[in-house]
Amino acid sequence: GAAVAAVSLRARAPGKVATGLAQTPAHARGNAPGAPRDDAQPEVASVPPLPPGASDGARVAQVPVVQTSSGGTTFRAAVSDGGPPVASVAAPARTLPPLASAVAMPVAVSAAPPEPFNPSSAFVGLVPGHAERVRPEAVATMLRAASPEITQCYQAALRMNGAPVAGRAELSLSLDETGKVVAAIVSEPRLPSFGRCVQGTLSGRKVSSVEGAATATQWLDLHP
Repeated sequence: GAAVAAVSLRARAPGKVATGLAQTPAHARGNAPGAPRDDAQPEVASVPPLPPGASDGARVAQVPVVQTSSGGTTFRAAVSDGGPPVASVAAPARTLPPLASAVAMPVAVSAAPPEPFNPSSAFVGLVPGHAERVRPEAVATMLRAASPEITQCYQAALRMNGAPVAGRAELSLSLDETGKVVAAIVSEPRLPSFGRCVQGTLSGRKVSSVEGAATATQWLDLHP
């Protein structure tokens, strides 16, 4: 009888309900199929309040950590004043394309125009040749005296030609018994006017020390 009374008193203790069955510990209870597991409920860490005067942009900066029994960790953004959670989206970093390297562009440099041709500095050099029935030195003396006029003929021919002409031309002379020049032929087909001018310049000039009709050949070096 005493044992029954003790059990009855324990059953009527304030705040406790006797069920007649021993309660199964929570870790030993099984979950019904399809029912959520008790240990799967996340535990949300509390968010500390922001200090006074914090800007509104700082309300989404505090992120509570949600840990699950499986060891995973989930981050959620929340406001500190008790409002609904706000998703915090980090703006992706913008990668600017590399600047194109400077490429040196070629600069067209116009060549300086050539200086206009000036035949005033052109001249004719005399090169001794051979002579028959007259001394070569006598022929060279006559030609040296006529050299300024021969040079003028060359310069005039260059002006008419409009371009320099260099080289060596052959001069053939024919003399009569008195030593007078009766013919002067210049072999320079590029400057026909030069040959005509030389023939007119030398015709009638005299060469000393001739032994009858004579001939002589000289060379004219042309320097434009």
